[in-house]
Amino acid sequence: PNPPRLYAGGTFTAAGGVSVNRIARWDGSAWSSLPGPGGTNGVTGGTTIRVLSVVDPDGSGPLTESLLIGGGFNTAAGVSVNNVALWNGSVASPLVGTGGNGVGGEAICVGQIDVDGAGPLESMPLVGGHFSLVDSTLFSAGVAGWNGTSWFSFFDQLQSVTSPNRINVIASVDMDGPGGN
Repeated sequence: PNPPRLYAGGTFTAAGGVSVNRIARWDGSAWSSLPGPGGTNGVTGGTTIRVLSVVDPDGSGPLTESLLIGGGFNTAAGVSVNNVALWNGSVASPLVGTGGNGVGGEAICVGQIDVDGAGPLESMPLVGGHFSLVDSTLFSAGVAGWNGTSWFSFFDQLQSVTSPNRINVIASVDMDGPGGN
């Protein structure tokens, strides 16, 4: 397993003298980039990283945790991702569904939702931001969920929200105790 690391994201292009392209990791003694194929690193094709969050991308538990990276960019570590990516400590992966990958605008926030109310092992990441296209499909009003293999529309009732559709913060709270509905 990878040792714990600190990740920082923003608009910067270097950290500690190392070219990092808007995202860097600290191992306790030095900064490094998120390396990709052919010498690429960090994120490209955009301006910023807005959110970094540890998520369980498929709901199977903490052994599969990844870093979800969101913002305004086209690639992460050399991989086409469209504003949101998963980083497993070694490689970046797009969140690919049936119509494409990523979200059609800037990803601003990340949350987790316990889809079936049975506890954290079934938690799925939610991505919020300024977009109405997810996976090249018009169905989102600025928020969409990821179940490990595909995107799902979480807030269908937000379809009537006036433009621009923008979600700035997402929080999930279990008000009645562990696993309560």
